[in-house]
Amino acid sequence: MQVDYSAKSVTISVGELADFRTGPGQRLQRRPGRWRTQVGIEWHQEQEKESRQSGEKGRYEVPLKVNWPYKGWLFNIQGRIDQWIEQKHDVLIREIKTTSHELPAETDELVNVYKSYFSQLGTYLALLRQKSEENLNFTGELLFINIYDGIRQHISDDQHCIDLFNTQLEILWSFLENQKKRQKTFKSQTPIIAYQSLREGQETIQESLSKATDTSPIVLFQAPTGFGKTGVALEYSLNQVIQGNYQRILYLTSKGSGQTQVMEQLNQMLPKDAGLSSLQIRNKDELCGSPRCICNPEDLRLRVGDRWKNCGLSPYSFLESPTNQPNRFRETGERESICPYELMRATMPYAELWVADVNYLFSPQNRSLFFQQPGFDLSKSLLILDEAHNLPSRVADVFSYQVSHDVVEQLHAELQFANGHPAIRKALEQWLDLLEKIEPSEGLEDYVNYDARDCAETLAAALQHHPLNSKLLPEETLMAIWELSDTNLFFRLEYLERLVWSSKAGLLDLSCLDAPTEIGSILQQSPQVIAMSATLEPQPYFLKQFGLLESKSKPAWVEASTPWRNKAYDSAVDVRVDTRYMSRDRHALTTVETLAHCVQSSSKPVVSFFPSYKYAKTIQKTFENKFPHLTLRLQDRGGSPEQHAQFIEDTLGEADLIFLILGSAFAEGIDHLGGKIDLAVIVGPALPEVNALQKKRMRARKDLGQDAAFKEVYQIPGMQKINQALGRLVRGPGQTARILFHCSRFAQKSYQSLLLADFQTEARIAVTSDLHSWLNQS
Repeated sequence: MQVDYSAKSVTISVGELADFRTGPGQRLQRRPGRWRTQVGIEWHQEQEKESRQSGEKGRYEVPLKVNWPYKGWLFNIQGRIDQWIEQKHDVLIREIKTTSHELPAETDELVNVYKSYFSQLGTYLALLRQKSEENLNFTGELLFINIYDGIRQHISDDQHCIDLFNTQLEILWSFLENQKKRQKTFKSQTPIIAYQSLREGQETIQESLSKATDTSPIVLFQAPTGFGKTGVALEYSLNQVIQGNYQRILYLTSKGSGQTQVMEQLNQMLPKDAGLSSLQIRNKDELCGSPRCICNPEDLRLRVGDRWKNCGLSPYSFLESPTNQPNRFRETGERESICPYELMRATMPYAELWVADVNYLFSPQNRSLFFQQPGFDLSKSLLILDEAHNLPSRVADVFSYQVSHDVVEQLHAELQFANGHPAIRKALEQWLDLLEKIEPSEGLEDYVNYDARDCAETLAAALQHHPLNSKLLPEETLMAIWELSDTNLFFRLEYLERLVWSSKAGLLDLSCLDAPTEIGSILQQSPQVIAMSATLEPQPYFLKQFGLLESKSKPAWVEASTPWRNKAYDSAVDVRVDTRYMSRDRHALTTVETLAHCVQSSSKPVVSFFPSYKYAKTIQKTFENKFPHLTLRLQDRGGSPEQHAQFIEDTLGEADLIFLILGSAFAEGIDHLGGKIDLAVIVGPALPEVNALQKKRMRARKDLGQDAAFKEVYQIPGMQKINQALGRLVRGPGQTARILFHCSRFAQKSYQSLLLADFQTEARIAVTSDLHSWLNQS
């Protein structure tokens, strides 16, 4: 459905109009069975064949397009009639609907279950009766066909069907009128301001951003952590909506902690009477994970009419404040026995700003949540990408899979127990035959690639034609089988840079290395993109990663001015040690003693960043043995954003030395270190592990030359993690930090040049006395 509120016009399909609802629906499985579409097509074809053979004078799949004025709006309604049968005195409009419902059934029972089908037929009848220029008499018929036994049931109830059409039109009109009135409300809103007082460097950023967006539909916005990128981007985008330039804002993050910060910023910015609403979108597992979340599948409130009204709920109750929205959905869902996720999904059309994970736009399996929302149009939406440096790896992960023999074997056993269709079981057996032969290898033979592709295609085809028994199979099993069939996408998208390999026996790794074409195609569908991060350099590297190197319109560049960061960092390179894997053990004692010297010279806790957890554990053991009187804390693996923040808060008050891992949520997602740490040690560049993926990337870039390929595959990603971590140590005027780069490689130009300018240094620690001098200088 496409809506032009200024012209009060709507383009909508017959199916969309018949299915349109306001309010929460029944909890659905994560995906409908793909086979249903194919089964429907096959029965339609069979019924057309029977109609022709019976001698009916018919037309089939007849397109229809009618402009229908209604209460000041113009509805452009489009559809395709299944069968147009010319009879002696009238024209029969027959709609064919496949069902698993037992037939024959009472008409009222079918109306109750399949109200949208009757509304769809009523829509065709109403449109045709208005459009007909030959005074033809149109009658309607719904033909239900049971997909299992082929039993048919014909139902004719023209007036009731047309009444349902009128009801649907009224529900849609009411929704549109409400949205139109809300737009009038916030269009009269005074401009939104992010910060009442601007810090040095923020005075001209809105002007710079406006000029950049006038120049290019894609803007790369680089500003250090603590500058206020979130507020700046929100101020610009919200005012664009107020001015009527966009219908919606998509603010996408790659980490859940980022969403919380955005909602807190919105809570400070948006006046209570702003009219503009924002919604934090969370996944079903998070919203529905409580055992108290019990959804009633027979809830009659969720079947007909205005379901918000039926439930005594309003979507605006969830939107009254940007903060704590997930809890409000959970609490209401538990109280009303309504799926919290469905409550959230039903609230989405009423919010002008969606704050969500990047997966909801860039993952083919998840983007339907956006695109199925009434009125959503990416071409009328402003897209903000926060922490955009993470986007390439996140999208590559979307198209990467692991297929395990043990997992597939379990799926096959559960499918056998549920008497699953032989074609699906056979497809899983084909996977098992292949996986039994898989041995660890950084590059499998070509025949394995071809066999894996065949396995993926076979399973996808089986699921397209045959159902999974959702009553006997757990939802986790259904999801696992569908995800296994998604591997077909990995092979079909030829433009993906990919590798088929095995990290252990019986495990097939299908790894997408990069997906720039996929990213670029999505970015160019939005009329305005603002991709922001503290680390978007080197620019050519990120343009390549975003699939924009050959973009028709060159992306604009905006870099924030931060004079308060001048000389905020004092850095030095410790050239005494080599932290490369083969050398780090020889220098472990020097590393430990260096950390101890740093602790003794600082009145605050010292943070040390490591490239891997294993390396940090090794140094931790040696440090605690040699300096047992000093308190050292190593970050935990995993955990929630709240747990990460609590760890930092606790350790800042009790530890002398804190070990964090570069690239982790602690290093990139924690903003509580600014002003609380005045000395940090970077123990070596955080280069990616040398493995099959990096070797494949190197081979794919051999035309660049060894040095350039190494820079792109290893050095840029590694140094980006360091820039991200260090940027969080100085977040405001007056804060300072000292940085010791503890590895001789940092002195090399190829590494030093990849540090942000604030961190680059010519100071060198060649002997221990140099370290003491640097630590003791004021």
